[in-house]
Amino acid sequence: MVIDRVLDQAGTNYHDPSNTFEKGEFFQRPSMSPQSSPVPHLSGTRSAHLRPGLTEQALQKAEGQLTITLPVDARVLLFDATELGKEKTAHGAGMTLVSISGGAVRLRYRGVPDDYLTVRAFGADGKPVPSESRQILSGKEPEDQEFTATFKAAPARVETVVVARFVERSFPFSVAKAR
Repeated sequence: MVIDRVLDQAGTNYHDPSNTFEKGEFFQRPSMSPQSSPVPHLSGTRSAHLRPGLTEQALQKAEGQLTITLPVDARVLLFDATELGKEKTAHGAGMTLVSISGGAVRLRYRGVPDDYLTVRAFGADGKPVPSESRQILSGKEPEDQEFTATFKAAPARVETVVVARFVERSFPFSVAKAR
């Protein structure tokens, strides 16, 4: 979410694009959480860094661009703890369960790193095992690499998610204060 302008009643722009916390994708991402009412949706906030002088009373509107990236054709690759060394494929990518040692799950991914989304673990009872940490894969060129995901308990089943591609759409926005 790129913010271009934060305006007061006189049209003065207080947005500070030169601020370190306005540069780079990390700082431009809104923090999202699922909401159930009035209908299921995601709700989010994004902090904007402003130059001094704007008061809450004088704030009139914010303008910018919201970019949404959606995964297309997500495929779940399922492994039970007995399938060590077996590669499973989706969308030209391959995933292999290398090892499980306690809560540490070692996997090998062969494909474009950006097309790999996540890894989840489930206990023998079928309930999710909470994640403690995982390595992030990124890149647009095919690679063959191992990575580790750590869970709070040893999993009986591991799921990984691979997508065919991502679709990105951008929407200009203007949020104005009610008069």
